[in-house]
Amino acid sequence: MSEGAQEVSATADPVLAFWHAPLEFAVHAVVGVFCFATIAGAAALLEVGLRWLETHGIGSVITFGLKVAEYGLFTTDLVLFAVFLWRTARRTVQNL
Repeated sequence: MSEGAQEVSATADPVLAFWHAPLEFAVHAVVGVFCFATIAGAAALLEVGLRWLETHGIGSVITFGLKVAEYGLFTTDLVLFAVFLWRTARRTVQNL
């Protein structure tokens, strides 16, 4: 061999077992559900706190702001969860 020449082995991508893609999807789905539930739980706690504040006479401007934050948090969480599951499902189908 000359000094500048290197031997390149032409190795193909390893073939994964048929169960690898569905298992990867299942793991991603479980982790995604856990993350979604955590953030949705924070939105639910915000709702509980908001109800408590309303019963104690807190002003309508503050409660309105907290309601917007609550709905914004939950809506963003829901949309990002749907996008996450869609992308994970699409990747799983491509890997089958």
